[in-house]
Amino acid sequence: MRYLYSFNTFIEKHIMFVPPTCVLLGVLISPWFAKYQWLAAYFFMVMAFQGSLGSNFQALRDVSKHPLPVFVVLAFLHILMPVLGYLLGMIFFHNDMNLVMGIVIEQIVPAGMMGMTWAELYGGNIALSLSIMVVDTLISPFLLPVILSMLLGTVVHIPAWPMMRSMIFMIVIPSLIALCMNQFSHGKAKEVLRPKVTPFARIAMILVMTLNSTKVAPYLLHLKPLYLLVILFMLFIIVFAYFVMFAITLIMRTKVQNATTMIFSGGIRNISVGAVLAAQYFPGGAIFPVLVGTLFQQMLAGILGHWFGKVLKERARKEAAKEAAKEAAK
Repeated sequence: MRYLYSFNTFIEKHIMFVPPTCVLLGVLISPWFAKYQWLAAYFFMVMAFQGSLGSNFQALRDVSKHPLPVFVVLAFLHILMPVLGYLLGMIFFHNDMNLVMGIVIEQIVPAGMMGMTWAELYGGNIALSLSIMVVDTLISPFLLPVILSMLLGTVVHIPAWPMMRSMIFMIVIPSLIALCMNQFSHGKAKEVLRPKVTPFARIAMILVMTLNSTKVAPYLLHLKPLYLLVILFMLFIIVFAYFVMFAITLIMRTKVQNATTMIFSGGIRNISVGAVLAAQYFPGGAIFPVLVGTLFQQMLAGILGHWFGKVLKERARKEAAKEAAKEAAK
């Protein structure tokens, strides 16, 4: 275990370099390991279990009493960014509706499990992150076809139960097990079990990012000029999404823990769902923008997350100092 703890410390210290390394490795090993991408679901379970060990049912109740952050993130994910993606996509790629479809799909899929992992790494509110994912899991199968139809004029029948079953299996069940263990052990599971599970969750995170990156390898290895433009476009819109959500948290004067969670929940999508949607219901070209999102979401989470964390902590320090000054003046 000592070596695992050392590995975990090393990963957390150099977290911003992990996503690009995983992407590069995924592209290199894709000929041999792309067929094992289905294993990512089981690695997600490890991550969900470890992340939820840091919370309990009381924290979930507290979130339910103040649900505004949940509604803001869901509106951002399923209204603001899909509409913006459609408008920008039509400006830049109006001659190729397949690419526009892919951009919209990438911007409309539910919040990703990796958002909870990144929020946990940067000290976010795990209960809020879990609440966002659970609510999004329940509404997405019904909401996505409506929004896709409104924006693209395409009627898509998304089987609600298979999609929900997958999300429940990967996220809800392991999270509930962890919450119950923490609740009924009166916090001992968090103190005793979480440190032991965390190194395995970090390994699972690396494997998920690497396996997901194998999907995009065929496109990157045979890159066309148009696809290069799509890559730059997706980089821009994902960076923009992170900064818009960051700005929203500043305007709302959200607590640092909640702001951290909102930023990562708004920035990281469930690309696996997006890839399935694009592959099953849309022409082949639509899948490329979705897969490119896999590359940048994780890399930007590592790079921008470090900067966002510093800014949010500094803001919290200043606010605490102001409160202390007010108390002293009384």
